[in-house]
Amino acid sequence: MDTLSLIHGDDFDNYLISKNQNSKIFVFDYSSFKKIKKYDFQYILADELLSITEREKIHQHVVSKLYWYEDQTLSDDQKQLFQFLDPLYLHQKLLVTLIQFSIIKKILEKEKPKKVFATKNLSKIISTINDKIPIVLLNDEKVEIFDKYDLRFKLFSKSISLKISMSKLRKLQNFYESIICSFNKIWLLNNNKPIILLLEFDPSKFEKFFHEIKSNNFNCVILNRRKSPIINKNSLKILKNSNIKLFNFNNLLSTNEKKEISSLTNQYRVFLKNFWDNEKNLFNIFSFENSSYYLSIKDFLKKQFESEIEFNVQNLIQSKHIFKNFDIKCILYQYESGTSENITLSQRKNTPSLLIRHGFSSFSNKLDDLRWKYDQFRLLKLNCNQILVWGNSDYDFYSKFLPKNSLKKIGSPRHDNFFIDSKKKNDLEKTILITAPPIIEWTGQQNINLELRYENFLKSIIDDLQKHKNFKIIVKLHPGWGWKFNYTLLKICKNIDPTIPIFSTESIVELIDRSDMMININPEENQPSTVILEALIMKKPVINISLDESNSEFDYDGASPVISLSYKTDIMKYVIKLFNDSKFYEELNKKITTSLNNYLSNHKNASKQLADYLKSYV
Repeated sequence: MDTLSLIHGDDFDNYLISKNQNSKIFVFDYSSFKKIKKYDFQYILADELLSITEREKIHQHVVSKLYWYEDQTLSDDQKQLFQFLDPLYLHQKLLVTLIQFSIIKKILEKEKPKKVFATKNLSKIISTINDKIPIVLLNDEKVEIFDKYDLRFKLFSKSISLKISMSKLRKLQNFYESIICSFNKIWLLNNNKPIILLLEFDPSKFEKFFHEIKSNNFNCVILNRRKSPIINKNSLKILKNSNIKLFNFNNLLSTNEKKEISSLTNQYRVFLKNFWDNEKNLFNIFSFENSSYYLSIKDFLKKQFESEIEFNVQNLIQSKHIFKNFDIKCILYQYESGTSENITLSQRKNTPSLLIRHGFSSFSNKLDDLRWKYDQFRLLKLNCNQILVWGNSDYDFYSKFLPKNSLKKIGSPRHDNFFIDSKKKNDLEKTILITAPPIIEWTGQQNINLELRYENFLKSIIDDLQKHKNFKIIVKLHPGWGWKFNYTLLKICKNIDPTIPIFSTESIVELIDRSDMMININPEENQPSTVILEALIMKKPVINISLDESNSEFDYDGASPVISLSYKTDIMKYVIKLFNDSKFYEELNKKITTSLNNYLSNHKNASKQLADYLKSYV
């Protein structure tokens, strides 16, 4: 083969490809597939070249590299620098890169091209495998790192999303907080009382818990580094009413501590520069099946760590100050691997740390082994003393794999406000809520065909629902915009029917409340969705659609409170049955009521249970 074209994304020069009609074209993602389809080019789906087994091997390898620095001859301080990066970010990047690396290696070995046309992000991989092949770039992409934040707000009832760098966002938040906290007396002004420390909490989601934790005997302090806790008026009101405080580090840190931030930042920068130059060692670390892929990820690693050094060092010194100067009785947090959490917990010494689950595990125990295979608790080294789970089902699942004494059933405080009396609906119009979570690059099994199934199913189900004049459709996307496929879903929905209301940041409580039923799309079997549980709490029937090809023929078993179906089954049969068969509806409602007792402990009262438990540490 004289030439190959390897393309990724939709930003590439199709003219260069058209000039080489004899070139074999390999597309590497959904975006490049959609663009190449517009032209009369023959193409090959690159991700079909890897089997499920090969992808599983890659996943296992990537998991083994999450803490790659621990076996290196490094000081504790140097190792600490690498701990700053969320290992799940690293997991995602390594997984995608190594899959692309393995595919390209196969292509080059088979085709033996004399020249390759490629998008820039793939060109680095090509050069890593064979630096003798001439490469013609089809675009000029920059190395992508995790340094952007989607700032979302409403302007005259219109949802606005702006990408902003994390450094700019932090400056805005610091300026905003300095004014608001001073004016509203939210800064912690003394250290005479013991403290319960809350890491990365959104007050609007935990209003009832914040009210219950209020006390005159101790201070409750929230420490948010990713997202300000006073982002809106409601959050500010909740903090004031509950007497929750924030640390004012501008005033707390001494001159010497501020100098230490600058000094340590510079030390780390010098260390990193020398470290990345020791390529021989890194070639060995990042090697898979006798081939090193280090050069494929080198730029990402360098830029990712270096871009965050100063901010992370600042957080480190702040955390040291907190535990040295304040009487922290316990720490409560929600995420297993967040950078903010990692840095804070690294300085806690003997302070008890409690991790409360932030997501629903599953409504079925049939897939426990599959769930555990990809569960974050299996992949990560947990920093907590205790895990606070939502109910019996979570407890039973995790007790198979973790010590029972590390688990405690507490309920879900943020779902206390979901237990409400639903508004009376219009009997003539049925509102159907479609929840569309993104495809997450987590297992290594994601591919273009999965994304196409997702698109085709959305088109199909919306078309079928629209044939019924009394059905009103609304769509809810995941509130986190960090996944690229979320933007794709937004485009797909708008292309299907621009009149369908599409929500992302709006209250899920309100959306479920105004709906008569929910259809949830599940890209992979191991990817449960908390929104399913939220609909069940509000006694709304749920149809959960699996897009997983390995379970393409199953139908509803009649036992679960959730109507679980393959995308290949007759979905509309169950939609119609829910509205027309009152007996079926009532039986399903009974299953929901019974199952909720298993999924959630302390209905409506989890906030008080959690608050009382935390107070026992004071």
